[in-house]
Amino acid sequence: MEVARAGKDSAALVFHQMAEIHREAISEGFLSSLGERFLTGLYRHLSGMEEAFAFVAEEEGRVLGFIVGALDTGSVYRSYARMGGLTAILNLAPKLLSPRRIARVMETVLYPGRKRDDGLPEPEILNFCVRSDQQGKGVGGALFHTLCTEFARRGVGEIRIVTGEGQVSAQRFYEAKGAVFAMKTEVHHGTASRVYTYQITRDA
Repeated sequence: MEVARAGKDSAALVFHQMAEIHREAISEGFLSSLGERFLTGLYRHLSGMEEAFAFVAEEEGRVLGFIVGALDTGSVYRSYARMGGLTAILNLAPKLLSPRRIARVMETVLYPGRKRDDGLPEPEILNFCVRSDQQGKGVGGALFHTLCTEFARRGVGEIRIVTGEGQVSAQRFYEAKGAVFAMKTEVHHGTASRVYTYQITRDA
């Protein structure tokens, strides 16, 4: 297994597999409901940004899992709107046929502003997924360590981590790494999430 950074020059198959893994791991999530084409484009753009960075664990051309971090989520959203706005709109248009989905898009867009005054660190893990058949094999630990090393390289000492209330295995993983529960929140109305903070110096 090799962990490497995904970048703008990565093969298209890498981003396709990232989207596939996302939909498998978070099948009930809002972003998954927007489809594989949207997710593929999203991860391609995120991987090419200065404000965000993605790492993938691969073995013989198969992506086993990935992790994405951001220095400033609001800046990432703005950059994505500038870089891929038109493509994103075209990919999203067929999906935005219900008021509920439109509301969820707005909640996602407004999330960075809502978290600004909570006193917690701005840098965060945007997404972290491992294939179901690779969990418990060290893939997640390798990805998490690599991301923390990148945060440390950029001078970040503490990050936030948001997990769904029902993502118990993810919560146990972060708690085992030393993450500290900070608060509960709702990124999307009616969907509870748990927010953790993590001291990068523990891992890097």
